Amino acid sequence: MSRFFPRVLDDPHTVLKWSLLAGAAYFLGVSAAHFFGCKVPFFYVYYDLPSTLYQDKIISFAMLGWSLFYVAGYSSVKRGSLRSVRYIVMAGAGAIAGLGLLNVFGGLETVSPEANFRSYWIQTAVLAAFVAWIAALYVLAKRE
Repeated sequence: MSRFFPRVLDDPHTVLKWSLLAGAAYFLGVSAAHFFGCKVPFFYVYYDLPSTLYQDKIISFAMLGWSLFYVAGYSSVKRGSLRSVRYIVMAGAGAIAGLGLLNVFGGLETVSPEANFRSYWIQTAVLAAFVAWIAALYVLAKRE
């Protein structure tokens, strides 16, 4: 593991670029999971709660947009610009805050008494860690 971090520090632009592309692939997966109604954890945060077809389609189209947002970030970093990355970090932070608020104040226990709150928090934490990773790489890349 110690061999990995010097490489990140040596070339944060490349690691940032590929991390953004990974984010694009992830959100494309989220889009597909919602479009086809495949309730798979990490691609479908509230996988064990009932949802409607129109909700899933709306989320699918929104996540397609997020995927393209990450592709735009990848493309801009590839061209040497970090401008779009800060907006990706801000949007991600807002989304994480929204998931956290929903987990606490969303009344999910009234939707399903068996709601798996631990799973929701784990997924929220993983997404928060990814946003923090992108933010850290942005800061490192900006210093160069």
